[in-house]
Amino acid sequence: KRSGQSTMVASRAVFGHRGNILPALIALVTRVLLAGALVWFAALGIAGTLADDAGTSAAVRWLVLAGVLAVVVAVALLGARVVMIVQLVLTILAAVSLIGFVALTIDRVDLAGALQRQDGPWLPVIGGAMLVLSVVGLAWAMTGGDLARFQRSSTGSTGSMLWATIGVTLPAFVLIAYGAMLAASDADLGAAIFADPVGAIAGLLPAWAALPAAVAIGGALASGAIMALYSAGLAVLAAGVNAGRPAATTIATVGVVVTAAAFTVGAVDGAMAGFISVLPIAVVPVAVWTGIVAGDAMVRTRPVPIDSLLRRGGTVPDVVWGSFVGLAALTAVGWGLVDGAPFTGWLLPLFGGLGDPLAAADLGVLVALVLAIPVGVLTGLRERSRGDALPVNARADAAAPATDTAATQQ
Repeated sequence: KRSGQSTMVASRAVFGHRGNILPALIALVTRVLLAGALVWFAALGIAGTLADDAGTSAAVRWLVLAGVLAVVVAVALLGARVVMIVQLVLTILAAVSLIGFVALTIDRVDLAGALQRQDGPWLPVIGGAMLVLSVVGLAWAMTGGDLARFQRSSTGSTGSMLWATIGVTLPAFVLIAYGAMLAASDADLGAAIFADPVGAIAGLLPAWAALPAAVAIGGALASGAIMALYSAGLAVLAAGVNAGRPAATTIATVGVVVTAAAFTVGAVDGAMAGFISVLPIAVVPVAVWTGIVAGDAMVRTRPVPIDSLLRRGGTVPDVVWGSFVGLAALTAVGWGLVDGAPFTGWLLPLFGGLGDPLAAADLGVLVALVLAIPVGVLTGLRERSRGDALPVNARADAAAPATDTAATQQ
């Protein structure tokens, strides 16, 4: 908000101009993965509500995939103003749909039976919490500033944070709590929700609600995909690619198309399990970046001049080594406490019999986030003592040349 720049351009103040290339690439990869997965979920959900036959559903899924991709790419290419208008419309649609879904399925909830179910072990519960933290929170940590940068600098930070927090957490809490009650009320439904949440939820609705459900499901998921793709284009620019924002978004679109097609080609169950296993691995470096940036923000009392963010040679160094090394080292530590790839899980054997439950809990995400905060504090204090943050008004030198893509991205 203070700088008027995208998340990954502002990140240069913490990592340096060249050091920030690594976080920008991390942002690009996670945005592409998230956008591709959301497009796939949307196609799966819409096809599942509109076609019952497996063969027909597969054909419809590919057609819907192409349609959802076309809408997502078109909105992301048009820029921030269109993105914000579309997001407003889709948010209202999602809110109305959530209320309607609860009203139409409330008879499937057996609260007494759900409360009588035996509690599960605590480590898998933590794993579920880490999944929520990853999807609802950290997955968007590198995106939030891409729209917040359009706020007036005089806008109150407390109010912005409060309303953004409510907007993110309240709908998610309602969906998660209500879904948990549905799953606990019927063991078969619970298994179906785990295997194919969109299809299982659509199956609870009456036939006449199929089309409205398809629109609501597609709109809600497309909303996230639009934001992820738009942010991915900005990450391409922040990584140093000399192109306009539409061209950068087009580059990111290629990755989104490949990701969505890969999910669609795979079996539904296998793709879902694959996404859940890959998610914590992708989120660990995002958690480290978030912690370092948050720690730096705690001690940065004065803004960095905008001109130094956009051009090398100012108060922002090429590499802030404390942040850069911390990002690499703590990512390795976080990966050591999650499983799912040959280079992960290397710390789990140290915990003996708890190794497998800890792997399922994905504690590496939380550990990486917590350990990164003091790294950001210490690095921020050191850079501040070297004069990194100067007492210059945040927008005093924001008049960058029109040819500077970082300053003109919309």
